Formats: sequence, C-alpha cells, structure tokens
Amino acid sequence: MFWDAGKSSNYNGKYDPKQLAMGIKVEYEHTTDKKMAEKIAKDHIAEIPDYYTRLDAMEEQAKAEGKFRKIPNK
Repeated sequence: MFWDAGKSSNYNGKYDPKQLAMGIKVEYEHTTDKKMAEKIAKDHIAEIPDYYTRLDAMEEQAKAEGKFRKIPNK
C-alpha cells in the first residue's frame, strides 16, 4: 500500500470532535480501516476545518436540485 504521512502529520492544531466523527463516517465509504478513515478525515480537516459540514451542505444542495447519485460500495 502506498500512503504518505499526509497533511495532518504537519498540522499542530486541534480537530473539532464533531467534524472528525463526521469525517470518519464519510471516509468509511472509501475504506474499512478505521485508522485510515481517521487519517483521511484529519487530512481534510487540516486543510478546511469545517470540511465535512461543507460536504454535507453540498450534498444536500445536490439532492434538492435532483443531481445527487449515491453510488453503492462494492
């Protein structure tokens, strides 16, 4: 597996617990590994502190516009 340390390894701030919980749940769409899901979530939050709130709002807007398609995991 190739995986670099990512942005969160250089981040010295704190992670909002609500954002982190939302992020881990979302990232389970891409992995079944909790540590990996947490790492991905932390990378996103390190860049944009309210990343998962924004993602949720974007998905809700897409649903309202009839443009949201949930693709099932394989």
